[in-house]
Amino acid sequence: MKYKNILLLFTLLNLSACGAYQAFDPCAHRLQSGDCYQATGPKIDDPDLLQVTQQAAHALLQVLDKPLDKDKALLVTSLADVNHLEQTSALGRVLSEQLAAHFTRSGYTVREVRFRQDLLVEHDNGEFILSRSLPAIFEHQPVAMIMTGTYAVAQSEVYVSLKILNVDGIALASHLLALPLGENIQRLLMQQ
Repeated sequence: MKYKNILLLFTLLNLSACGAYQAFDPCAHRLQSGDCYQATGPKIDDPDLLQVTQQAAHALLQVLDKPLDKDKALLVTSLADVNHLEQTSALGRVLSEQLAAHFTRSGYTVREVRFRQDLLVEHDNGEFILSRSLPAIFEHQPVAMIMTGTYAVAQSEVYVSLKILNVDGIALASHLLALPLGENIQRLLMQQ
């Protein structure tokens, strides 16, 4: 009987200790020192952005009905946040810079957007096409097409939409990406 009472007391003490854990919410787990640690899911590996952008540039060029004239310039703009089209992040700028580099290495003339006056340029934010200025860009500059795009951040991926536009603003080529939301991608998204 004495043994059963001790066992019952021990069980009750253990159950009451479990109840104390709940008092520390939202921290689900506490170490004895009082430090909180969060149990995390599996680590998400970052994609190789250089390889991703190289494949995206190749895919865009493959779906064009007729090849892009290498004597005329291609304008590559910063990728915009789909929820705030006038904003970007380090990710949007890095992706556009890498795409521009891949087009250049493929022999295309890529116009440097930072020297353009007919784009909306926001300091530390990026270069964006003003839709009302699109005809003026093609009228005053020997630009054959513009590569632009957007990105949207979801729970575990970043969805990217890339387009090549002609002089009328019609999309001639498009390519979609889903980038795993690893630590490097998260850090690039946090940097404005």
